[in-house]
Order: sequence, then structure tokens, then C-alpha cells
Amino acid sequence: MKLNGVEVEIDKLFEPIIKILNEKGYITLFCCSGHINNKRSYIMFHPEVDLSNYPFNYVYEYPNIIKCHLEDSELISNADEVLKWAQKLPINPIKIYEE
Repeated sequence: MKLNGVEVEIDKLFEPIIKILNEKGYITLFCCSGHINNKRSYIMFHPEVDLSNYPFNYVYEYPNIIKCHLEDSELISNADEVLKWAQKLPINPIKIYEE
């Protein structure tokens, strides 16, 4: 997948989420949708991103990471919930990267 003209590797379940977040100005640095052998889901954002709003089942962790612990059966439903959250976010008014 390409973000800002750069080819990046993103878990398939999180591709649409990361695309939306970055398009809205919530610049992401790392993410993981969770896996059978790693039941943690997380998204790390650029330090300038305001994370006062995040999915209800996630917790904030310094530095600018939201994460949650998943059960095997929650991998897809988690991605669906995070996608709904990303779609509802307003455009980030803080310009991190100039175009």
C-alpha cells in the first residue's frame, strides 16, 4: 500500500483504517491489527496528533499509541470498530506535513 507516495507494509485488516487516518491528517507511524499469536492491536501516531478521542476498547499509552488486547474471535470485529471510529473522526486541523 502507498501512503504519501511511499510504499508501506500494513496488516490487511488495518489498510483502510490507516488510509483514512492519514488522509484526515492523523499521521500514523506504526500499527498492528493483532494476530493469532500476538493478540495486541495498536496504532502509533505522530507526536503532534491529538489523541483525546480513540476507540472505547483502546487505551492510550505514551508516546502517542492506542492499543487493546484481543481474543482470537475479536480480530475482525475489532478492525470493523476501529474503521467506524476512523470514519467518524473530523479532519485534523493541525498540519503536520506541508504539501
